[in-house]
Amino acid sequence: MPINQSMFESLQPGVNDMVKGDQAAKLAKYLQAQEPAIAGQKQGAQNEANLRTLLNPQLQGQVNEGGSAKVGDISVGGNPYAKMAMQGPHQAQAFLKTAQGAYKDINSNLDAAQTTLDNLNLGNSAGDKAAAISEAKLMLNGGRGIPSIVPMLSGDPTMATDAQKAMNWLQNTPNVPTLQPAQRDALREMVFSRNQQTAQQHQQTAAQLAQQGPLVAPQADYAGLTNSFVNPAQQKLDRINKMQSEYQAQRAKMQPQSAVSQPSTASPNPTTLDKLKTLFSRGSAPQAPQQAPTNPQAGPPPGMSFEQYKAWKAGQGN
Repeated sequence: MPINQSMFESLQPGVNDMVKGDQAAKLAKYLQAQEPAIAGQKQGAQNEANLRTLLNPQLQGQVNEGGSAKVGDISVGGNPYAKMAMQGPHQAQAFLKTAQGAYKDINSNLDAAQTTLDNLNLGNSAGDKAAAISEAKLMLNGGRGIPSIVPMLSGDPTMATDAQKAMNWLQNTPNVPTLQPAQRDALREMVFSRNQQTAQQHQQTAAQLAQQGPLVAPQADYAGLTNSFVNPAQQKLDRINKMQSEYQAQRAKMQPQSAVSQPSTASPNPTTLDKLKTLFSRGSAPQAPQQAPTNPQAGPPPGMSFEQYKAWKAGQGN
């Protein structure tokens, strides 16, 4: 026969008596031992609910834009300092490309100048050919190569405006003529003149990069990146400037030195001024000597008496 409510209530006093004492203590100990597991299950369920909230598309959009969010004990979001730190490499890469483009022509001109000068210093046909190839390559790459060197060697003036034709001739000619010493000196001086323009371009580019760095790459080592291009270019310029100084010193020794002073002595030979006077006066009619006036107003002869003076005066018509 099933136990109904009335029967359960009638038996309740006996049940309470049974759980008293040792049984009650055992029950309390059991429940206490189960509390961590029950709490963990409860927290796990809460975390799953929070995670579903965080995965909401609208909330994810805010986080991706650099914001942050917290639901319960779980928080996600952007750390502004960490985000800035991540921008550093990207800014450095972009600034590096800018500096490479700015120094491309500068390095091309400097490398070509050094190669041309080194080969001209060899003083032989092989060196002259290598110097001409260096300048032709510079022209092909859009640089300021010397256009006269290949026409000088080939005798074809059209190669001054056709770098590819000049390069083909240099590569296909086994015996390139040798330059004369005066021709090599002229080419050296043209390279030195071009180097001055390159130095100005280098200074302007370095200043521009120093100004752009803090603006386009504030989280990157823009100063170090700038110096990685400026310092090597400056070293190349210094080497070429040293070669120019040595060349000019050598040329100064070869020129005859004039005497500091000349003794002042008379010379029967006509001077330059005399020759100029003769040149400018040639062809002009000589001037006629002045003739005495027909009625000169001369004074009375000396030693005349008063009577003689009156007679002289009367004869003058006065």
